[in-house]
Amino acid sequence: MKHTIRYVGDIHGRNAHFAIHDEKARDDGIRYIVQCGDLGVMYAPSRKDADSWRRFRDIEGRVPPDNIAKRLMRTRAQEGSGPWPVWITCGGNHDNWPRWRRVSPPEGGDGLRELAPGLFFADRGTIVRIEGVEHLFFGGARSTDAWRRIPGLSWWEEELPTKPEVELFFDRMSERSPPVVVTHDCTVDATPEGTRSIRNNNRLDDPLAKELGKVLEACGHRPLLWAFGHHHAVSRETDEHGTEWLCCGWKRDYVDVTYQIEDSVPPSVVNIETHQLDKPDLPMAPRPRKRR
Repeated sequence: MKHTIRYVGDIHGRNAHFAIHDEKARDDGIRYIVQCGDLGVMYAPSRKDADSWRRFRDIEGRVPPDNIAKRLMRTRAQEGSGPWPVWITCGGNHDNWPRWRRVSPPEGGDGLRELAPGLFFADRGTIVRIEGVEHLFFGGARSTDAWRRIPGLSWWEEELPTKPEVELFFDRMSERSPPVVVTHDCTVDATPEGTRSIRNNNRLDDPLAKELGKVLEACGHRPLLWAFGHHHAVSRETDEHGTEWLCCGWKRDYVDVTYQIEDSVPPSVVNIETHQLDKPDLPMAPRPRKRR
């Protein structure tokens, strides 16, 4: 049996892009969208605009990252014109980890935290079976623009995993051998050529990229596919061990992966297609105005 799962990169709080991804997946009959982090946070203003950013937060009643999903998900739930896809995000370096973690996963479930109807957050180390394929989630990354962000408003220290979380990731890789790994960042070796992360900083000094590489080398498991975002590029590369590395782009990009699922046989990838949506007609999420 064949199943297709859609993988989406960074959206950064753009309501219009979220909506057209949602509608296109519904129209295409896609049941699951795996979002590789940086789902909800808009790019931050400069520090001199901190007061404006705070006023915008107060007016909305929440930090801007949560505007994107809750409104749209509640609206589509009320409309009932489906079936709509289920979204699962791993979280990125521009997502509100403390807020998301205040949502408790249901007892006896798979560890997913429901942020809004049809939208789930898979915290680090969570394994979810999607269309018969186990996915291991491990979000976060280092922000290269932290200097212009505001702690607690547009930047959170939880963007990088703790040592126990890295150890949990190692245990999951070693013991469960998940066929698919979903992260926001990737290893140093898998970094797409020519992306901004290479031009703007030395990847060899990136703490999470190094940790991911160490875990991969030490755990004894090579996944079938590793999907990630963060680098705002669409790329595909198969390494010497046969792992397919997918950088899933941003904004309007998406990647459809079709798996062959058979009983008592590990899943296999039978097709990978990259696409880009048409530009949306919807207005973008509002940004705070500068004080005059």
